[in-house]
Amino acid sequence: MWSSRVVLVVVERGLFTDLAQGPATAKELMGRLGWHPRATAALLDCLVALGLLKCDRNGRYSNSLRASLFLDRNSPATSVGSWSCRVGVSTTPGRGSAD
Repeated sequence: MWSSRVVLVVVERGLFTDLAQGPATAKELMGRLGWHPRATAALLDCLVALGLLKCDRNGRYSNSLRASLFLDRNSPATSVGSWSCRVGVSTTPGRGSAD
């Protein structure tokens, strides 16, 4: 249950769509997505453990193939709209809350 909540939160915040533009460090993501410093590392490490992100030797995070296909809002194969609606999460920036 906890892992699904993590995925819902980061999808709502647009993490996978942001990373579709290219790899980024935790600090870069924190600034772009408005995340708190203490939460950023924990969320990113959790997503690496779930196989949804990859982290290179330089600490740059990128989407896994699975995340790129199904969790990037701009992917033709995305499933974000279909499953998030079922759990009551808005995937439109600025609408609803996943917290």
